[in-house]
Amino acid sequence: PIPSRGEASSAQAQALTEGTQTIEGLALSPDGRWLAFDSDRDGNQDLYKMPVSGGEPVRLTHSPEADFVSTWSGDGRVISLHSYMGGTRRVRLVSSDGGEPKDIIPAPSNQRSPDVSPDGRSLVFTADVKGQAQLFLVSRSRETAWSAARQLTSAGGWAGRWSPDGRAIAYCRSDGLWLTTPIGGKDRHLVNPGSSPDQPSPELAQWSADGRTIYYKAFDAAGHSSLWSVAAAGGTPRLLVRFDDPAHPSTRPEFATDGKRLFFTIGVRHSDIWTMELKVQP
Repeated sequence: PIPSRGEASSAQAQALTEGTQTIEGLALSPDGRWLAFDSDRDGNQDLYKMPVSGGEPVRLTHSPEADFVSTWSGDGRVISLHSYMGGTRRVRLVSSDGGEPKDIIPAPSNQRSPDVSPDGRSLVFTADVKGQAQLFLVSRSRETAWSAARQLTSAGGWAGRWSPDGRAIAYCRSDGLWLTTPIGGKDRHLVNPGSSPDQPSPELAQWSADGRTIYYKAFDAAGHSSLWSVAAAGGTPRLLVRFDDPAHPSTRPEFATDGKRLFFTIGVRHSDIWTMELKVQP
């Protein structure tokens, strides 16, 4: 749970999954009932969903390529993801009930971290331009084909996330947390990690349901992570969770929240004992 005052330790978190697997991304359904995540639990990185209270995961994709979850659409019907295929990453969409992921557009290259707009007609994602991550946007009318990608940022940017009213997009770049709009214009600097030695660098942000608060996960120079909140209107960031157990780090930027709870991954090492039968040749 998000602490009402002070900060929480990651040691207070409750484990929802178990077993030998690698999970990278996770996303919370709009009704707060389901967690979507990617896992290699069955040998290939595919998408799954499970109740937030825990339980047996339901497999959503059976792709030959590796699939990585990003976000859930506002109506709960679609999950955005990227797949590693043909030596590059491609943004795709899949039904939240499972099925075959659908491609969006072939270019630009190395697409990742997509997010569907609240009305379902636009999608923001990250792609590379001359080796630097930038934000791009595609749109469509109803079920028509997606438009060509339009570049939103020029000074860098990744992990764009729509505000609940669709008027703003929060994103991260090397100098902090920023806000932009889907039509462009002057971006607003919300969190500057260089303003204080106590401010680590934001890597991914998520909005509260009412659009008044932005939560973000940040990393300091030593690679230690923490979760914070800041008012969308601006102000002093507040530390919420410190990952203070060196034996169980949280090294991925992905997290999810409904404004009451925080969901994230923690690394847990497993050791297994194996046996093998030696057959002596006659």
